[in-house]
Amino acid sequence: MIKLGEEMAEVKNYKYLGRVMSFEDRMEEELRERREASWKSYWTLEHIYKNKTIPLRIKIEILETCTLPVLTYGAQT
Repeated sequence: MIKLGEEMAEVKNYKYLGRVMSFEDRMEEELRERREASWKSYWTLEHIYKNKTIPLRIKIEILETCTLPVLTYGAQT
């Protein structure tokens, strides 16, 4: 916590509500973070996506509900 009279550190970017805010490369950092997070989500569920006994329809539903929202989080703003 900053006390009265203390100087605040200047930062180039910061994370706010899960989004990377930056004064310079505005979208590059955010897009990199989103891609990284969505790949982590994909690899977490890899055992489902590569399972031969699970129907393709179920795999698509899981992809649309668990992986794609991670990629597109905050895209409407």
